[in-house]
Amino acid sequence: MQRKLRNNLIKYGPFVMVLVSMTWAVLPVRAGDKIPSGEAIMDMYVQRSGGKEAYSRIKNRVTKSTSDSVKGVMHVTTYEAEPDKQFVEMESERGIIKRGSNGDVAWLQTQSRTAIRKDEMRTRELVATFFHMPYKWRALCTKAECKEIVEFAGNKCYKVELSTIYDFPLTYYIDVDTMLLHAVDQTVHRGERQRTFGSVMEDYRKVDGILYPYKIERTINGNRRATMTVKSIKHNVDLPGDVFELPAEVVKLVEDK
Repeated sequence: MQRKLRNNLIKYGPFVMVLVSMTWAVLPVRAGDKIPSGEAIMDMYVQRSGGKEAYSRIKNRVTKSTSDSVKGVMHVTTYEAEPDKQFVEMESERGIIKRGSNGDVAWLQTQSRTAIRKDEMRTRELVATFFHMPYKWRALCTKAECKEIVEFAGNKCYKVELSTIYDFPLTYYIDVDTMLLHAVDQTVHRGERQRTFGSVMEDYRKVDGILYPYKIERTINGNRRATMTVKSIKHNVDLPGDVFELPAEVVKLVEDK
């Protein structure tokens, strides 16, 4: 029996390691570890990542980054402003993709189509575009619960379950040692199907007193989809007056609903 088990480990070990790495290896840590409340963990995360005073000075943000995936490299510019405005422009050899949200309508535009986000995909966008996260997390979230400490993608983390005002849950993995956000999971349901969108944050750097991840691994159902690398972050920029306006094609879709 022991010989058979050893032979199977030798034969299938590499495959098992690849599978575990793709699913980020979420494993329980010692049951005796003391767990603070979810609210306390979120407040500590705000303080460790910059503090309320630094966050309160930020009114808008422009982030330039690259997204490297199997489809190639995209150059991404993200415009954000309080309380819930966002516009993203992604450029590659294939063309330009745009998406945005004005706090109500979430939309996507490619060279071949224009679409309005619906159902949970819309809700996911509205949650993601809440500008004051994590600074004013209580304005977005109705509850924060932490019941366990897990090992996630190699880091010991508090697993914090967040309930939002949109009835859309988030799972935050906050590093026990650094108290910074290590990963986020969001699950979207479409009928009997579901997709879990994941992000793992690394390489934190300080900008205007706030720590931001400069490397983000994006996954869907545990499979890597893209690596985001931040090139620059600027705050309180003079933004174009129409940057968050809905494109004419989106306005028409809204009117035709």
